[in-house]
Amino acid sequence: MKWSFLTLGIIILGITGVGIILLFQQITTSNERDYYLLKEITEASMIDAIDISYYRQTGDLKIITEKFVENFTRRFAESTILVGSGYTINFYDIIETPPKVSIEVRNSTNDYRLNGEQLDYNVVNKLDAILEYYGKYTDVSSTDSHYNNPYTKKTMTTTYYSIPSLVGNNAGVDSKPINMPDELNRSNIRNVIIKDIKYRGLITTQTELNIALLKREIDYPDIEVNSTNYLLSLNDMVGNLTLKNNNKILFENCSQSDEKLTGSDCSKYDYWIKWSGTTTDTSKKAAAIKFDITWSYEEYEYVS
Repeated sequence: MKWSFLTLGIIILGITGVGIILLFQQITTSNERDYYLLKEITEASMIDAIDISYYRQTGDLKIITEKFVENFTRRFAESTILVGSGYTINFYDIIETPPKVSIEVRNSTNDYRLNGEQLDYNVVNKLDAILEYYGKYTDVSSTDSHYNNPYTKKTMTTTYYSIPSLVGNNAGVDSKPINMPDELNRSNIRNVIIKDIKYRGLITTQTELNIALLKREIDYPDIEVNSTNYLLSLNDMVGNLTLKNNNKILFENCSQSDEKLTGSDCSKYDYWIKWSGTTTDTSKKAAAIKFDITWSYEEYEYVS
């Protein structure tokens, strides 16, 4: 009989141990996840809430309280939609200038019943965050790249497509305006120019051709004049192409005096391209190429 009670005791002890392990594993996992969510979302929300007009007038940073709370709540809700909804967010202190926030996020664990006792723990994370930025005068070394200039030079490469009609064995476009990426159309970015264009060859799959057709309205601002034929298939495209101009695509930045293209109208658009080529597939309707544009720009870097 005593061995039966001993076995039963070991089983109960094992179940209790497993329950305790699961409970504290959830507490540890929830705490780590919530901390990094809180840290990253606070940083992103503070940057999004910067009052750009105030900075331009005074040179100092200021956040908008309502915009910060809205951005933080939305981002946090989107980030935790798959891991639970039992969160309580408390904003203890928000100072607009200089930007400083104090936030608490409370997350209740699931209920556990051990030896007839119901257990529930709260995972609490608190964060005080101050948004700083590189000074525009002498708060960094004179040899630092940010000395008297908080902007950092960067580059970004994006893929573009071009699908001109085929005339005889010639395929090409006159000077065509293109749009810069939306990622570069921000108030803390300036001096955006095309630095380089690299030809990447013909489009070889129907899927990629569909992407190119859909992106025309995004990449080319005058596409309403040259409507897109969404019924084009890969069978309509040339299978070989010799690019002229030493296998290069010409480009122009209207803000600069170099790389000028004949016939472009810089009074309307800032960025232009031009390419032409020949092919032996004279029975085809169009040529479809892809190319990478490397953009050069300067970005004002906020530091938190």
